[in-house]
Amino acid sequence: MFESLLIMKRANEESEKKSTRVADSWVGRRLKGTRGSVCPSWLRLGENGRYEEIPDRAKIVREIFDLAAGGMAAYTISRLLNARFAAGDIAYEPFKNTVAKKGKAWHPTTIMNLLTNKAVLGIYEPGKVEDGKKVKLGEAIDGWYPAVIEESMWAKVQAGRRTNKRGRKGAAMTNLFSGRVHCAWCSGVMKVRNFGRSSREKEGSGKRHYYVCTTAAQNRGCDASFYFGLEALESAILDHVSEYRLSELFAQPETGSELRRVENEIAATQMKIEGLEKGRSRLMKRIKEADDDDPLIAEYEKELRAEIIAIGKEQAALKAQEHRRISIVAQKDSRADIEARIMKLRAELANADDATRLTIRTRLSAALRTFIDDMRFDPATGTIDVILLGGMAAYRFKQSRLKGRNGGHRVDLIDHFSLVPLVQTGQMRKEPFLSVGRMVDGVVEMVEVPRRAEVFEKIVRGH
Repeated sequence: MFESLLIMKRANEESEKKSTRVADSWVGRRLKGTRGSVCPSWLRLGENGRYEEIPDRAKIVREIFDLAAGGMAAYTISRLLNARFAAGDIAYEPFKNTVAKKGKAWHPTTIMNLLTNKAVLGIYEPGKVEDGKKVKLGEAIDGWYPAVIEESMWAKVQAGRRTNKRGRKGAAMTNLFSGRVHCAWCSGVMKVRNFGRSSREKEGSGKRHYYVCTTAAQNRGCDASFYFGLEALESAILDHVSEYRLSELFAQPETGSELRRVENEIAATQMKIEGLEKGRSRLMKRIKEADDDDPLIAEYEKELRAEIIAIGKEQAALKAQEHRRISIVAQKDSRADIEARIMKLRAELANADDATRLTIRTRLSAALRTFIDDMRFDPATGTIDVILLGGMAAYRFKQSRLKGRNGGHRVDLIDHFSLVPLVQTGQMRKEPFLSVGRMVDGVVEMVEVPRRAEVFEKIVRGH
């Protein structure tokens, strides 16, 4: 028994040594510029010794990024791709992200890994796996792979990943305004509920969807027991997109100067890191060349620790600056021709089949998120305040009940408020933005909300 355990122990040690030697050899070849057959699944090693695209797979990678840029989450993307493959489209056969192998199914983790893999930009980051974690070895190598994604698309997706933290959206993405709908009384989240149409209504017309205050529905202290028709509100907001004058709201000439400032900061930080790296190399060389009893070794080691700490701080600053640059670039790109884009998507939605409806609604939701910051539902007055760009403008809609056997709701635009002309002229008409209706002794009174007033004053001071 003891001898068997020894044999097994030696076999395991030999296996680990062999694995380490193979990994070191593989990494070493990469660092020397020698390309091997193991590469991302959308590429292959060509006869000329360089990597080339696998057309069908590279097309899927681009489609995944396109869907993500449109606001679709990794879970939904994986479900969409799996459905297409299950329907018999072999072009959507699953493949694994970082090795040239086929997968059993598209998984959200695979999609997320792909969306964060810089190999799509042509960048190779040398590394090896230690204790289940990838450890970087050396600097990233640009141009190692053929790029299949443009940098602007990469920036847009990364910015979206940081701002879009919402969950699963269902098969039809019923709620275009998810994460931006709140009760005006308690600030609770408005959730979507659906109800079957009455027997008097047309058969086959489906269900009606309503926004309801979650806090009130769960009897947790809010009395806002009011139902807002989702379909009617969605149509009203989209009907008035051209009136929002988004080009004026998005007109921010300081964005270009801010981008240049951030890019200059990035260049300065990179130079600082290079200088610190050189200093660290010099100190390591001195320590290596010094005698064991050299009294300066302790001083060198102290300086080396300080250099390492400084490098870490600068690298953290560089990462934050790069994230800021990505956000600025993505914001400029996402707001370009936004009105025309929304109108085009809405027209496509009118004639969309079930297979494409989810994709179009996801893109439409992402487009609306570029300028709609918040929506406040006031049950006392039946109004919905749509707040644009942190309060730069606000549009008030009012819900009314339709007469007739089919019932239903109608939503109309009744007022609007924009700080752009008011700040320029010095006028201060605050009511549509700052106040909400409160039921007091059976009478609706307009009450100013301090939080809105603070936002308003902050915007005014900023101009």
